Amino acid sequence: MRRDIQPNERVFSSKEAAEEVGIATPTVRKYGQILERNGYEFFKNGDWRIFVQSDIEALIALRDTDKPLDDTAKDLVYQQEERIEGSNETEITISDTYENLPHDPNQLKEVLKFLVNELAATREMNGFHKMILINV
Repeated sequence: MRRDIQPNERVFSSKEAAEEVGIATPTVRKYGQILERNGYEFFKNGDWRIFVQSDIEALIALRDTDKPLDDTAKDLVYQQEERIEGSNETEITISDTYENLPHDPNQLKEVLKFLVNELAATREMNGFHKMILINV
């Protein structure tokens, strides 16, 4: 499971990611599928991808590459794995959290959806670990 989001990091919808990168929304979907096919992990809200800055950079790399897209995607997967391994510890900042919340209701909604999904995934993993311990 991907755990490399930074405190107070901005999240982007597919449409916002397309605008940020300067490509069409269907191209974002195409690049997302190529990345996932090669092992890249996105934050998700159900079937919807939620993009963070490192994902935006991956989309830009695919947009700007001269190599086959799958080759670039494999390089990006390796970079993501390295980044995730380096972020095993999660830091939580409390003091400035309120001031840095998004003011756009749609962005706030995306952040809350992400948090709900993370909480559900954590509960599911905790239940899974308890089930393993019980069965051992």
